[in-house]
Amino acid sequence: MAAAPSPAPTGAPPAAQRPSPRYSIATVLAITLSVFVVIVTAAVVLPLLYLGRETTVSLLREKGDLQLNMIELRVRGQLDPAASQLSFIAGVLDSSSVARGDRSRVADILTGALSATPQISSLSYVDADYVSITAVRNEKGVTIRTASLPYDSVMASAEAESDRAGVWSGIVHEPDGDIFIVRRQAVFRHGDFIGMLFARISVRQLSSFLAAQPGLARSGFILYDHDYVLAHPRLTQPFPYLGAGQLLPRVGQVDDPILAAIWNKPVVLPLLGRTDASVHAVRVGNYSWLYILRTIHEYGDPPWIIGTYVRAVDALADFRQLMMAGIGAGIALVLAIVAAILLGRRIAQPVERLAAVARHVQGLRFSDMPELPRSIFRELDDQARAFAEMIAALRWFEAYVPRKLVRRLALRRDRGPLPSVQRQVTVMFTDIVGFTPLSERMGPVETAELLNSHFDIVTKCIEQEEGTVDKFIGDSVMAVWGAFGHKRDHPERAVQAAIAIARAVADENRTRRAAGLVPIRIRIGIHTGPVVIGNIGSEGRINYTIVGDTVNAAQRIEQLGRQFLKDDVEAVALFSAATEEMLGPDVARIPVGTFTLRGRAEPVPVFRLVLPGETQELPRAAAASVR
Repeated sequence: MAAAPSPAPTGAPPAAQRPSPRYSIATVLAITLSVFVVIVTAAVVLPLLYLGRETTVSLLREKGDLQLNMIELRVRGQLDPAASQLSFIAGVLDSSSVARGDRSRVADILTGALSATPQISSLSYVDADYVSITAVRNEKGVTIRTASLPYDSVMASAEAESDRAGVWSGIVHEPDGDIFIVRRQAVFRHGDFIGMLFARISVRQLSSFLAAQPGLARSGFILYDHDYVLAHPRLTQPFPYLGAGQLLPRVGQVDDPILAAIWNKPVVLPLLGRTDASVHAVRVGNYSWLYILRTIHEYGDPPWIIGTYVRAVDALADFRQLMMAGIGAGIALVLAIVAAILLGRRIAQPVERLAAVARHVQGLRFSDMPELPRSIFRELDDQARAFAEMIAALRWFEAYVPRKLVRRLALRRDRGPLPSVQRQVTVMFTDIVGFTPLSERMGPVETAELLNSHFDIVTKCIEQEEGTVDKFIGDSVMAVWGAFGHKRDHPERAVQAAIAIARAVADENRTRRAAGLVPIRIRIGIHTGPVVIGNIGSEGRINYTIVGDTVNAAQRIEQLGRQFLKDDVEAVALFSAATEEMLGPDVARIPVGTFTLRGRAEPVPVFRLVLPGETQELPRAAAASVR
């Protein structure tokens, strides 16, 4: 006889059941970040400090910042007073001190404002009657011009501009060769749009300023939309060949070969730039040039680019030594990035899967929810197992509580009990005809399978029309529309659901007949009326449901279907006059009589829904009143 295998040690799980090793995210991140710090410090910071990186780079930055700041201050000094002056004029016109239509007073205001602001070349005001009043600066002082404008020329854009703060609206080129930037601002009085202010500021003075500065006389510039030159030392005089087709010269048209090559395969140098400036290098002839640029967004779209350039060999005499340190720092940085990516992916994968499952939970979609795999990280693994256990419990929760009610509870900020309210709803009852004798011929398992299959069909039809199954009562289904929402077409949706149920039952019966089973016949009753919606039950067991005479009436109407369900009819759907009054003409129905429902003193007119395959030649009630 073979020897029996020796038993496993007490308390030791089988090898197949032993959990895979798990690690703490905090420990992994701590070790990884420590390695990154050592690599970055040893390969980047120390070599750059010893080789004088800070000195070289800071000097270049300071020189570039100084020149850029000079240009930016000049730009702001040229343009910002125009914006302030327009805001001031708009405030004056908004006050009651200036009567509407007093164009003489407006002309005086414009003249005074223009005299106080030498940066502005002209000020215009276009009122709601499309009359333009313009104050123009010239050699003799200020001249006032008045003109009537067509709607399309100015006010089409003016009425669309509702920004009280004003906006820079673009570049204008005049026949005399001068170039202006335009500022406009809407004027309101007591909230009503009454006109639009315009200011023109010459930008040629910016070129004169660049030409007068020793550090910028050759290299300073202002670009508009990357390819057009707004200001340059060589643009102090009118530039030829400009007009409607081209408002500004291109970078290659100002007789500056260094500026013309600014976008010619630039090499970005992020270590030399700051958050508000960028630096890139371009090879021009035998030398490399550094372009120091800053973007200004305040003066319209596209933004302006102010900049200057310097020869790289002059600015970066010690850069050759720094390059060696930069290569080492780059290799270390690449290794750190690769490690960070690999680690990030490893950590992110289970988190992403958890997020996908959470989205299913958010939508209360538990049937097609993916499984969460185990993770080598202890915290994520514990989280996945806890989440899986929660989902298992929520699957049972979904089976017993309507989804719409769950969503409503989840969205409530007040966590107290739901208050009871009265609301106009439409209630539907369905019932399987002859279910009791049918169930007596089947066993418990077959009966449960029949009911589950039937309830699944009916529930899908109801939910497709945004209804809510309130409860299952034996072989009956109670559904409601309008209880958990405020849509006014709830009678129409209930009727459409009844048509869908009848069609689905007919399809199911064809399958049952093919299998040799008895077909199912169904009655449907629909009624619209007021109900009370709230928590019904005891302290330890409550049900958020609807109660009221409307519910009873819907069930009585469903029971009336016995009188119209002939042997060859698979489904009959009846509804009250209260429902019929809210249906459109495309719903086929016929009146079947007036009935006195049990528990009601007043008779109720009842209609029959013409289901698919039926005609409107359906039998009416034999008597006008049936109890």
